[in-house]
Amino acid sequence: MRAVNSSIGLTAAALAGLAFVLPAQALEVEQLLGRWSDPDLDECVYADDSEGAPLNIRREGDEIYVGNYGWLCSVSMAEWKTDGAFLVGEAKACGMEGGDDTFDQVLVLGLNDKDQLLLTKDPTAAGLRRCPAAP
Repeated sequence: MRAVNSSIGLTAAALAGLAFVLPAQALEVEQLLGRWSDPDLDECVYADDSEGAPLNIRREGDEIYVGNYGWLCSVSMAEWKTDGAFLVGEAKACGMEGGDDTFDQVLVLGLNDKDQLLLTKDPTAAGLRRCPAAP
């Protein structure tokens, strides 16, 4: 299971580092739709309803769902805000497999210069690679 960093603040050093890691254009949530795997694993081969499933970002109506087999959050399209080169969404009532309690989560998403998904504003964080489209 992946932990999503909920920190919104950036230090001056981190801001300087982002200039070398992130593309200059504005990020749209549609650019992030799809399945994303850890670069060192081949999670893309697993079905979305299996324990090995990759992170999946999908749109259903006006909601963006972010999660995998173990957890799921959603943020309405209107609630995503830009913060520099990142999109920030405040998910309410996220769920986790095996738990009855829901929780709120701030999702911070971006793309680095390798088109890898970042789940944090940390410019040194490892990115997730995009899974190839299903045949």
